[in-house]
Amino acid sequence: MNALFFVFSALFFIILQTIILPSFSWFAQCFDQVTIFIIYLSLIYPHHFIVPGIILMGLIMDSISGCALFSHVFSYIWIYIIIRLFRKFVFQKSIVFVLIISMVSAGIHQALIFFSIVIIQGSVSRSDFSLWLEQILWALLVTPTGLALLNWARDIWLSLSGSMKKHLIQRLED
Repeated sequence: MNALFFVFSALFFIILQTIILPSFSWFAQCFDQVTIFIIYLSLIYPHHFIVPGIILMGLIMDSISGCALFSHVFSYIWIYIIIRLFRKFVFQKSIVFVLIISMVSAGIHQALIFFSIVIIQGSVSRSDFSLWLEQILWALLVTPTGLALLNWARDIWLSLSGSMKKHLIQRLED
């Protein structure tokens, strides 16, 4: 049942990032919402089988967004690796830890975008730096709430799937 939750949540965040948020002008410059899901996976799921799913989400986002190939894949994998490394040393339920990884995640993603801009244009403008700061602020505001909502949704999912399993077992016994 965790795998289904993973698939539905990934689809939700991809649709949110590519279809829903761009239709609102206020959220046009909002940071990558799929990053919230990558952070969640890095904190909750201890297995390395998550890496192919992260790569798949990155490939989907790369193909939909029109940015440089492997930009999302590379940033998502680095976010996963950094969180997995720091999670061993820091209490992961701490709000300070969540805020720091939110800032680092947005910074990693924007750094790769800056790298692409430098390759194409040769330099980075002042507006690019202000966008970078906006992305970090968005991450600080949205990520803790998004993680709490994802955890709440997972608890409901596991509760519903557990009750469905019990109901199915009862019906099979009767």
